[in-house]
Formats: sequence, C-alpha cells, structure tokens
Amino acid sequence: MTNTKGNRDWVKHSAQPLKMERIEAFFGGHGFTPHRHDTYAIGRTLSGVQSFQSRKSQRHGLPGKTIVLHPDEVHDGEAGTEAGFHYRMIYIEPALIQQVLGGKPLPFIEGGLSSDPRLCAATRYLVQ
Repeated sequence: MTNTKGNRDWVKHSAQPLKMERIEAFFGGHGFTPHRHDTYAIGRTLSGVQSFQSRKSQRHGLPGKTIVLHPDEVHDGEAGTEAGFHYRMIYIEPALIQQVLGGKPLPFIEGGLSSDPRLCAATRYLVQ
C-alpha cells in the first residue's frame, strides 16, 4: 500500500488495484466531502467512530459493524469523536458481486451498516 500523510490524517492505497481497490485510513476530524462511487464500498471502522451522512440520515460506523455503501450512494465522512477514526474499505464492481451470486439480484443493506455476523465473516478477509 502507498501512504499519503497529512497532519494526523493518513490514507494508504493498495499498490495493485485490480478489480478491487483497497484503502486504509485515519482521520482526526473531517474526512471527506460528499461523493459517490461506481462500486460497492464495503468496510469496517477499526477504532473510533466513523460518522457519515447517507440517505439523508446521520450514521455512525463503530468497530464490529460492517459498512456497505451501494453504487451511486452519496456519502461523506468525519470523525464522530475527538479521537478520530481508523478504517479499511474495499471497492468492488457490482458485476463481480453479481457473478458470485450466480446472477441473483444485488444485495441491499438498509442504512449502510450491518451487525450481521454472516456479513462480518464473509468480508473479514477483504478488509483485514
């Protein structure tokens, strides 16, 4: 992974973005302005509170929960506490997920956060 550092903030990008891109980052305050992805963004907050606006609601990613942002879903991000937040995300093309599902409809995670242990187990190796 390559590393981009600011004051306390940093972002590491995977060195070999193939069909999936992976990042790991820490932000002590404001993380990123509203934006969207063409991909699914799936990840975990490793420490702290990752607060973000999605679907016109404030969400709080905590350690132990899986974050799933759907393609074209506008979202932002910032630290929910003064301690900042550390997280990992992967960005996966919807076609890859549909291929794994055998052509079944793409999944939808209401609210962008899940405590489902099956999803946690299925994504564990992607975000560690």
